[in-house]
Amino acid sequence: MKLHINANSQNILHEPSNNFRKNINKNLSSYFEGVKFQEAVESVVNQACKLLNAETAGVMLYDEQKQELVLQKPAFGDENDYRIGIYRVPIDGMGVGSTVFRTGTPFISNKPSSDPRVLQHIVEAYPTRNLITIPLEYNSRRIGVLHVTNKRVGDFGQEDLDLLGLVSTQLTLLLENAVNYEVEKKHTEELMKSYFELEKQQKRLQRLTEIHGKLVRSILNGEGLPAIIATLAELLNCQVIVEDRHFNIVCSAKNGINQEKGDIDAKDLLKSIKNISTIQGYLRETTAVEKYITVPAIPEEGIDYQRVLVPLADKYSILGYLSVLFKNRTLDEFDKIAIEQAALVASLELVKEKNVVEIETKLRAELIDDIIYGSNQDKERLFSRAGYINYNLSVPQSVAVVRIVTSSETSDDCSQYKIIKGRIMFLVNQILKDSIIVEKREDIVILTPASGKANDYYNKLKQVIHEVEEKCEYLRLMIGAGEFFSGIAKIKESYLQANRVLDVMEKFDFPDKVVSYDNLGIFNLLYSVNEPDLLRSFVDERIGALLNYDQKNDSSLVLSLECYLRHASIKEAAQELTIHVRTMKYRLKKAEEILGVDLKNTETSLALNIAIKVDKIINQQEGRANIFI
Repeated sequence: MKLHINANSQNILHEPSNNFRKNINKNLSSYFEGVKFQEAVESVVNQACKLLNAETAGVMLYDEQKQELVLQKPAFGDENDYRIGIYRVPIDGMGVGSTVFRTGTPFISNKPSSDPRVLQHIVEAYPTRNLITIPLEYNSRRIGVLHVTNKRVGDFGQEDLDLLGLVSTQLTLLLENAVNYEVEKKHTEELMKSYFELEKQQKRLQRLTEIHGKLVRSILNGEGLPAIIATLAELLNCQVIVEDRHFNIVCSAKNGINQEKGDIDAKDLLKSIKNISTIQGYLRETTAVEKYITVPAIPEEGIDYQRVLVPLADKYSILGYLSVLFKNRTLDEFDKIAIEQAALVASLELVKEKNVVEIETKLRAELIDDIIYGSNQDKERLFSRAGYINYNLSVPQSVAVVRIVTSSETSDDCSQYKIIKGRIMFLVNQILKDSIIVEKREDIVILTPASGKANDYYNKLKQVIHEVEEKCEYLRLMIGAGEFFSGIAKIKESYLQANRVLDVMEKFDFPDKVVSYDNLGIFNLLYSVNEPDLLRSFVDERIGALLNYDQKNDSSLVLSLECYLRHASIKEAAQELTIHVRTMKYRLKKAEEILGVDLKNTETSLALNIAIKVDKIINQQEGRANIFI
């Protein structure tokens, strides 16, 4: 750019240009202290306006990638991002800025509205009375142009051009440095972003290593599933529960500490809420995809927590479910990874336990087969095998047999014997922890060592029935228990007794669901009689007349008599039959008249009671319905 400065101009402009250069140099110094790019543009615009006594100015910088000159903010007294953003001109265009940038020749127009070299839509957007434009260059490198518009007094002239020429280098350097600063700043930000991302990835790797390490240590130390669940609960600082495929609790931990079953709120367990339709839907979904899902809180059902639900499975089936319960928080990426890893490890642990259980079940079944059915009672060998599965054969033993009786209305959930047996065997294992439980055809055989009182043992058997029937209302169980015997050879006798009890219970329709052999009493004797004619004669002699009366008169005197003999109380018998006491007294008096007996006589009452029971046996053997049932 050529400048023509005469002596007068130099004298006139010397002082203000020196001041301007000082301001520019000050701004250059500020750059190195971190001045922002927009502040540099604003400084150039303000100083140019002040130097030329003009109203507005604007800087356009060269965008090499797009081959455009781009107006920078602030410009021409405007700070609107949209309006400034659309002010772009190609460097090969016809506008003033493009021409000055290409040629390096300054431009002055004191009537731009009628000047064909000026783009009129720009004049309309930014009202312009006069205009001066110079290139911004340094060391033959052109970076853009500077527009100065609307001189406050008079027109722009050579003196104005000379003034700008004196400081153009400093202006260019200021802007270029500001541009470089922004580039470096952006580069630094990108580097810092990369650094923080690397740091984040490193922390992520450390966290994953920590999670993996804790879970692996739990396995290597042989601590089992409870330790794995406690580790996960500690990592997540929440409650973790594992339930088997039948929704029986396996283990639980909260904040890193294993919980006892009694410490767990019932509504936290799947088995307590699995019948809620919403929960059923999530269970079907997670079982189908075999991936974890998040179950939201269900306030209307009293569930105020969220649950991450993960199916625990092997190649063939679902083994159980892992639940993570949490409130008022969101699980992050690491939490989810920890859950997935823990679920995988828990699945492996369940598979291992499943294999161990299957092997132990096989060994237990073989042991019971050899004890009950085996002809070679090698005591030393049997004791050794029992010790291998940690079972004590040195104390008295009892065998109980569980028989499953299903009604015609058996539900789908309880109709499959395999599922039913699995549930029963699990419950027996939970209640009779020291017992051996195996399947034998349609029955379940329980071998139990003596420990404590016999009544405690029978009560536990009753507990099994209660819990099974509570879970499946259409299912009925009977349990026959043999006596406790010392010696391996006697265990077979206890097994035979248990089966005998079940046969007697079925014959006589026992009201009790758990009966021991020593409680059969006279029923055991009656069951043994195999001479039908002798039994029929015994019945006819004692109650034949009463049976005939009931049959002819469609009455129920035999039933009333049986009920009275069972309770030995007129009042209780009347209550059972839901009749008035007076009616009961009338029926008993009528029975005494027909039979010619006195019910107050103990031997008479015993004989009548036996006759009624024998009649039942005969009718069952002959396949007839008992007339007084």
